Amino acid sequence: MTAVQCPRSHGELLAELLIELGLKPWKSKSSSTPQGMSGTELSGTIEQLLSSFDSSPITWHAVAGWGTYTVDQRAATACIVASKALTGGSGSIPEYEGPAALVHDGGSRMYGSRQELFRRAATRQFNGFGDRVTPVYITQLQDGDRVYPEITAADYIAGYIRSQLPEGGIEGLGCDIQRIDDSWNVSDDPPSTLYSLRSRNRRQSQQKHDRAAAWIEGRRPSSDDVWGDQPLHSLANRLQSDVVQGYLLDEL
Repeated sequence: MTAVQCPRSHGELLAELLIELGLKPWKSKSSSTPQGMSGTELSGTIEQLLSSFDSSPITWHAVAGWGTYTVDQRAATACIVASKALTGGSGSIPEYEGPAALVHDGGSRMYGSRQELFRRAATRQFNGFGDRVTPVYITQLQDGDRVYPEITAADYIAGYIRSQLPEGGIEGLGCDIQRIDDSWNVSDDPPSTLYSLRSRNRRQSQQKHDRAAAWIEGRRPSSDDVWGDQPLHSLANRLQSDVVQGYLLDEL
């Protein structure tokens, strides 16, 4: 499991990195390698992406494990990974701005009805986290890896790790991957509140430009929503990055 932390104010920077490396946010992800890029080329590109994070406000964390894990354990792992990404593994967030939303990519019933097991794990993992670091609000977004660049990047990194593990294990990756174990306790705490990202309702098929528009506005397009009456070009004008604007308007 992988999490990527990116302050909202630096979202365009992360989108730029993905675009400039040919990783095509809002169009491609790890399971749909960008057209014309081989598996070897993709691995090298992800290594470049990770290197670029070193000089940016973006942090990431990943854990890997072998064996069979219960759904409760997977929920706990997701929260552990997110908290490590938020602290950069060192207990502090350099220049982090405001509260955080933990946007989990997955189906609505991945952790039970309304993500209950995930929310229970979040209560335990983030108890007191708001006082020490930053408040964390729990949400969930199916197909989030095609909407938010943070989740797109996490998906690519997880795919890279999976592809490299058979060759040399965690030790052979050359980056800091935590090996998860079964030393945690499954949470029986009351579930945290599940917040919903705002969406617009209009029953048409979701398109790439709807996902990009949702990202600009901090909303979500659900499977039966289209962005509606604001075309992408009017929203793209809000962006400062010429690279991201050009990609959205000319290539998406």
